[in-house]
Amino acid sequence: MKKFFLMLAVALPMFFLASCGDDNDEDLKDDFSIPQLVINANNTLTIAPGNIYLEWGDSKREVKEDMPSRYYLAVEADHNLGYTYNENGAYPFYAYSFINGGLAAATIAVTVEQDEQVDFEKYFKDNGYKDISSDDEDFFTYQSKDKVCLVTYGYDYGDIMLIWVPNTRSDFRSIIAEQSQLINSLKK
Repeated sequence: MKKFFLMLAVALPMFFLASCGDDNDEDLKDDFSIPQLVINANNTLTIAPGNIYLEWGDSKREVKEDMPSRYYLAVEADHNLGYTYNENGAYPFYAYSFINGGLAAATIAVTVEQDEQVDFEKYFKDNGYKDISSDDEDFFTYQSKDKVCLVTYGYDYGDIMLIWVPNTRSDFRSIIAEQSQLINSLKK
């Protein structure tokens, strides 16, 4: 009987630790969403109902399937996808970068005028993002409530850019530079 209780005493903690590990895995999600932007009849940029749902590591095919059909695929390269609002090259732009075939960055670029039409700060607040900017940055940095994403939001090369990256990335400056080049390639 002592051996039974001894084995039970050893087995139960292992069972509970294994159970807790499974629960924690469910918390480690890598899906996120970005706003769908549309231009209304008054030529004003707005955030449409519904988001574009993505997951870090998505393939180009998966990202293309998730993009609403209203956007025009203007650039498709080995490591990038770039969309304009229409075939005439209108803003907003959406750009995606891939590393080893998986989604590594998602960007929305709008004009300064369009940025004044859309309250992105409200969007971040309403969707649980926390402002974690430091005073020495020239852009805002937001962290998603589930800590899956970091988003930089600021002025770059004549555009307002919102760049989503996995929270594990520390190379913001290089990502911003890469995404800026991709956005510039979309300009006609």
